[in-house]
Amino acid sequence: MDFHKPLFLTVFLPLFLLLYVLAAGRNKNSLLLAASVIFYGWYEPVFIFVLLATTFFDFVLVRVMEKQEGWKRKAVLS
Repeated sequence: MDFHKPLFLTVFLPLFLLLYVLAAGRNKNSLLLAASVIFYGWYEPVFIFVLLATTFFDFVLVRVMEKQEGWKRKAVLS
């Protein structure tokens, strides 16, 4: 799915924006993740695995950094 295609502009984007406005504060991030997976998966389903893998890696990395203090937080990124 490309940004300039009619399917994106007339179906995907309006539906996503409506759901995003109606979603409760906590659910907005989950909705954004789901919409990203659908958007990238529509173009090439293999990209779903890349997106989910990097998202999971970032999530774990931030959780590890959260437990560290000072210079150790930066060391986690090295």
